[in-house]
Amino acid sequence: MRKHVIIGSLFFFLAFFSLQAGNIKVVFPNGGEILTMNSSTTIKWMSSGVSGNVVIVLYRGGIKFHTISDGTPNSGIFNWRVTGNIPAGDRYRIRIRSAADLSVNDFSDSDFQIAPPGIP
Repeated sequence: MRKHVIIGSLFFFLAFFSLQAGNIKVVFPNGGEILTMNSSTTIKWMSSGVSGNVVIVLYRGGIKFHTISDGTPNSGIFNWRVTGNIPAGDRYRIRIRSAADLSVNDFSDSDFQIAPPGIP
């Protein structure tokens, strides 16, 4: 009987801990989009169980390329001006993470592209 109590207590602890961890899900850009240099776009995400600010980072080819915001409110949207210092190309992804807990994060599901102005 004692074994069942320990297993039940462990299950409750793990379930409670996983509920407390929170999660973030990148919605846009999440892959396949074409963003244009020198234009504005709205980065979007959903989150639950995450309090405080989030950090938004641009990756290229799996390598951290540029910090878009090192602490913005966890509102689900961030208006980003794709500046000219970010080169045109593909293999870009966004990572959004909790500023307080590095383990609570999400990347774009697949790559998106940044195109020069005037290219549809």
